[in-house]
Amino acid sequence: MNNLIYISVVSIAVISIINTYLIIAIIKKISKLNNDNNMRVLGRGIDAPNFNLHDLFNHSINLTNLANKKFIMILISPQCSSCKMNIPKIEEWNKFINNKNISSIVVSLGNKRETEIFASDLQINFPIYFPVDVNKFTDEYKIYGAPMYYFIDENAKIIFGSVMNAEWSDIYEIKEY
Repeated sequence: MNNLIYISVVSIAVISIINTYLIIAIIKKISKLNNDNNMRVLGRGIDAPNFNLHDLFNHSINLTNLANKKFIMILISPQCSSCKMNIPKIEEWNKFINNKNISSIVVSLGNKRETEIFASDLQINFPIYFPVDVNKFTDEYKIYGAPMYYFIDENAKIIFGSVMNAEWSDIYEIKEY
């Protein structure tokens, strides 16, 4: 009986030590990711990478189609609960930015089927696009989560980009442009 208790205590101690090392390793990894340049959005003045997007009706759009136009690219994901809850705000923003002669493009980071289900479930009544090559798109635009956005000027230069704040009020900061 004493041997069984001893073995149990030693086993718990070993498991605790292993867990501690795993937690330290995870913290170091997260710290490295947070300090990694790849976690930063594209900076002001950088040329916006070209993209190839399709809507649910197989219409395509790319950066060239938007030449000489300011636009906001709103990046959402079908798996993002904040994105789902805030879809009505996108319609509100569209009205706000259209008064400023700024276009908006809503880009789903899901594939076509995921985007169709997402749009249908939420009864989205504005165009929603998805990248032809989502990996290339997310790499080139340094997208590491959703929701995010980029504001791009008429010369296809990044004005600014960011992860959305909790209230999704960031886009109203474009009033100076």
